[in-house]
Amino acid sequence: MTDKPGVNLDFEVHWCSRHLEPFREDWPSGAGVAMLRLFELVVADERITEAAPKNAEGLAKTQSLDAVLLEHSPLCCFIGDERMRAIYEETGKEPPSGG
Repeated sequence: MTDKPGVNLDFEVHWCSRHLEPFREDWPSGAGVAMLRLFELVVADERITEAAPKNAEGLAKTQSLDAVLLEHSPLCCFIGDERMRAIYEETGKEPPSGG
């Protein structure tokens, strides 16, 4: 983790090993797109937006958002297999077994 303000997008923190498995063979092909898409889906989820404290403009405070994301990690499991399938399709990966 870094001590600089911002949201930490770390595969070891926000992804479980099962959901990350399809990217391992030809790493990092598709992994960056998958992380950004996962982040986009998660921050649009009202369970996250309601949990993160807001600034004066009504936007989630960056450091607070990072803490909320950590509380709900792994984020891949938080959004579930059905929404993860869309990420696999977008990146040309086969979903892992068991999901």
